[in-house]
Amino acid sequence: MKVIKLDYGDVEIGKTAMKTIEIWNESYKEQIYQVQRDPTTNPLDYVFHLRSYTWTLGPDEKFLCEINYRPLVASKNVDYFIIIDSNGTCLKIITYGYAIELYGYCSSVSIKKDNIDSFTYPWKEKNGFKGYLRDVIDTLGDIPPVSLSRHYFNFGQVDVNVENIQKISHSICLTNHTNSSLLITWEKDTDEIFNITPSEMLIHANQSTLFELTFNPNVKSHSFPVTSNGWIPQYEIPQTIIMPPCVPSYPIYTTFLIKKFGHLPLMFQFVSPPASHFIVKPMLGVIYQDYQIIVVGMTSKPQNEQIYVERWTIYFNGNTKNESYIDFKGYAEYANIVFSNNNVLNFPTTMSGCQQFLQLGMRNVTRHRIKYQFYQLPPELDMQHMNGEINANDIYHQECTFSPTESNVDYDFEATPNELNFGELEYNNTKMLSFDLINSSAVDIYYKLICTHRNWPLGNIEEDVKLHPLSETIFSGSRKKIIVSITPRTAVYYEFVIQYLIRISFRSDVLVARQSPIQICNVCCMCILPTIKVQNICAFGYNQNYSMHISKQFLWHTLQINRLNKNLGDILPGEKKAINIDLFPMLINEGTILIKWIIINPSTLPVSLALKRIKQCSCKPPKEETVIGMSIRYTLVGKTVICWDLDIGHDRHIILNVIINCLTESQSQDYFLSTAIINFGNIYFGNKGITYRAHWIFNITNNDLPYTIDTNNIYKINNDYQCRVFSCLAKNGIIKARTAIPLLFSFQPRMFGAYKVTFPITMGDKTQELTLKGEATFDFRSISTRKTIPSYCACKTPLFPAYFSVDCIDICCISTHNSIVKMLLIYNNLDFDALAYEWKCHDNSKMLDVDVFPRKGILHPNAVQSFRVKVYTKGYSCRISIQILCIFFNATKRRDYQRSIIKYNILNQELEGQFTITEKGIHVPKPWLKILDKPEQYYKTLSLRSSIYPVEDENIRVTLLEELKASPSNMIFFDDSKNCSIIKEKELYVVTFILEGLLWDIVNSERFKNIVENNLIPKRNLYYSQFMMDLSERRTLVRRSYISPPLTLIDSILEQMLFMIVHDEFSLKITHLIHNEDVRHRNYIKMLPKQKRTDLENNFKEANSTSDDEDESHSQHLRTGFRVSFV
Repeated sequence: MKVIKLDYGDVEIGKTAMKTIEIWNESYKEQIYQVQRDPTTNPLDYVFHLRSYTWTLGPDEKFLCEINYRPLVASKNVDYFIIIDSNGTCLKIITYGYAIELYGYCSSVSIKKDNIDSFTYPWKEKNGFKGYLRDVIDTLGDIPPVSLSRHYFNFGQVDVNVENIQKISHSICLTNHTNSSLLITWEKDTDEIFNITPSEMLIHANQSTLFELTFNPNVKSHSFPVTSNGWIPQYEIPQTIIMPPCVPSYPIYTTFLIKKFGHLPLMFQFVSPPASHFIVKPMLGVIYQDYQIIVVGMTSKPQNEQIYVERWTIYFNGNTKNESYIDFKGYAEYANIVFSNNNVLNFPTTMSGCQQFLQLGMRNVTRHRIKYQFYQLPPELDMQHMNGEINANDIYHQECTFSPTESNVDYDFEATPNELNFGELEYNNTKMLSFDLINSSAVDIYYKLICTHRNWPLGNIEEDVKLHPLSETIFSGSRKKIIVSITPRTAVYYEFVIQYLIRISFRSDVLVARQSPIQICNVCCMCILPTIKVQNICAFGYNQNYSMHISKQFLWHTLQINRLNKNLGDILPGEKKAINIDLFPMLINEGTILIKWIIINPSTLPVSLALKRIKQCSCKPPKEETVIGMSIRYTLVGKTVICWDLDIGHDRHIILNVIINCLTESQSQDYFLSTAIINFGNIYFGNKGITYRAHWIFNITNNDLPYTIDTNNIYKINNDYQCRVFSCLAKNGIIKARTAIPLLFSFQPRMFGAYKVTFPITMGDKTQELTLKGEATFDFRSISTRKTIPSYCACKTPLFPAYFSVDCIDICCISTHNSIVKMLLIYNNLDFDALAYEWKCHDNSKMLDVDVFPRKGILHPNAVQSFRVKVYTKGYSCRISIQILCIFFNATKRRDYQRSIIKYNILNQELEGQFTITEKGIHVPKPWLKILDKPEQYYKTLSLRSSIYPVEDENIRVTLLEELKASPSNMIFFDDSKNCSIIKEKELYVVTFILEGLLWDIVNSERFKNIVENNLIPKRNLYYSQFMMDLSERRTLVRRSYISPPLTLIDSILEQMLFMIVHDEFSLKITHLIHNEDVRHRNYIKMLPKQKRTDLENNFKEANSTSDDEDESHSQHLRTGFRVSFV
């Protein structure tokens, strides 16, 4: 396809610009050419036109194709034509044009013609139908500035073959209706077919001028006689044209079509009545294509509700006999709208800032489509649509809004009850309460409820609190039930207030501006995230030879109970925390260690508990205990890791990774220290005595191992501070197999601050590091870092035959060289068997001694027995933990076991040497009695934790009441605290500065030099003297001792009295506390001669007199008369 572009440039509106292109037939045969135009972009009345749309060319012939451009509106125009020949070859012509409109002016001043520019009437741009019909005479319309007598002319037929023919002419009258002169200039026809003379003339104001129109055709066309009727092609026209309704004095327009069927053109001409309200364009014309668009306009009278009916005549091809009639009908009436409610809008009482709505009905009672618009409305009134359209005979409803701005109505809510207490509510559980909201005012209230924290913003009330209905309308004098639903997801105390705000209307959640929320109800709720807490632990050995590791204190530290309880208390829903528990190493054996976890629900709500690999239990009631048992057997050599998942509900998981380390007989342990850190805590700077801490080192192997402490780091820190901050009493030694010894470390700061030192300890071929740390403080109230461990025993279980009243004794404060007595009760859980026991007390001569009385004995079935535990402190002020082991076994089964051995041996001796000869051979009889199984041994550890302070610091360590309750010390102490003064930490720096200045002056003085020289060899002086005492003074002193007994004697008497009072008060048996002597021994003494009996009694007295009271108390357990056989 070949493309040709034509640019017309700028063309004045109403003028015609023409361009030509040559079309050549380059083929060797005749070609028929047709021009196609897009009816959408280039209709018949468009600005681009071709002189001819079809032609025929022979070979090597050309045709001049004329394309005219006549713009009607000032704009840019673009269009295209496509020329197609017989072969289908296309040529595309794209046309461009710019239309401009020129304006002129008239003046009373005479001007030259050359300076006047012509303009095209009408000078004002008009679009639409009115612009299209601007050149049509409207007899009933307004008088235009310029008018023509006629707008359409039919010149009829002219013979172009006759020479010197007479030209057909018509006259036209042009009238100037303005008050000024106009210069009229006619546009020239480029084809010179139609001519107007004169082409230019000046018409004065209110004057008329005739112009002549001539028709001079130069192209021969089809023509037919006027009387011919047979050639007219078929056509179609409507018989009746109904105009749209109009408003009086305003024109209305419509269109219709004249359709033609055939290939010949059809000429038409409209003939109007003498007086007409209708105008038609075009009045005459030729239809070349299939149809012709006719525009009809109607101008009505000022009267309302008028009907207009006119009949027009149409002639085709100039033949009056070929006429048709068409009726034009129109109706004119004024626009009218009728409102509902008798044109009254009655709104109910409305609060300030709120809205009330009413439906306003608008009916269009006319045939018009009416455009409406409201104006001059008060600011309180608003319409849904301020303007719009209503179809003919239609009803339109819209909403009217009334929103007052002045407050002239009182309103308020009343809540019943005005306070809601949800109490304690479990996490993520929903609870609903309700209150009634009463509207006692005279207006409807459109409320919206909100929640606001009363105090601290605890909890997410936006997500956890739901109100229903949240926003609603409460009519005047009615009430609404408000449901408050709380699903707490934060374990805090919810305390918030429910407030309401006013909405602007019942259908919107938009709030009234500039208002403060009003309180109506207080709500409180305590969200509890129920959890569990390890309240106590208990452990005992079963056929276990070595059990010093299973004391409560050791278990509490090894199992990390404090950390576990902290995680149980802090864990949030959806969290998972892991705790690694490294159990104590032990040699491989067949024994079992049973550990009981006593778990309590400290909250007031039930909590679900699920522990995988052990058990799953349902919800436990609040404040009740749950016992979880753990059985440990060291039968698999090496390290074994067992993972337990503790699920406490609400997707909270604690992962317990328990590491069990089992050693062979030849292996050595990697960890032999009870803990890796010794924390002395806060030590008072003014303590006179040294603070010690005992730390146990364990040897679980079967061999004696040496240990060594490398104190180089301790020496370094002591040298840095120029004082003995840390020290170790026993730097090396031997630890016997399957035993433990305490290592004693001291801490005595001489400066404020924190101290820390780490040093290695070697046992055998293994080395571990131990860290000592402490801090000096000026507060004499020493802060203990010891963790609280429950003292009562939790091993009341059928798995263990005995039950302790307490399995951990805490002695908070006791002075050196003192003693304290504790009472212990042991219960026998067996119903029919007696239980034998024996205490294994360790002697720790450096720090303290523990004596349990009675040391061994028998517990009857379902009986309880009391024990006296007496602790003797030595000369070291320290913190120490001691484990006292008690071995239990079933005495009844032990007797049966021993009897079975005796019977078996007797029977075996009787059958020895016997045999029977039968047919089958010699038969040797075998004992039919069997030896019973050896009864199992049970091991239970009593933990003793004590904090020993020096006597010198008694006045700052204990209160007067505690001092009166304590036993008197075995040490004579002379208090010289009056010579000591205590200063604060800040004052110490000032004193240090003053002392340094004084020392500098003293050392550099001459007197100091002389004193040093004169006293290089000091003289000896007698400070102490010994005084002799005669016999009378001696007897007097002895007599006074009986009158004023010593404190230790009074303490022993009160101790025995209290011990017996407790037994009498609780009806406890005391037979096991009496030293039963053998009756045969007493009778044997009495049967001896007097002299022999006297000698034996004197020997016994001498033996007793050689031992002191302490040895006597220690040897009391040796003089027991129980007949129990221990193996």
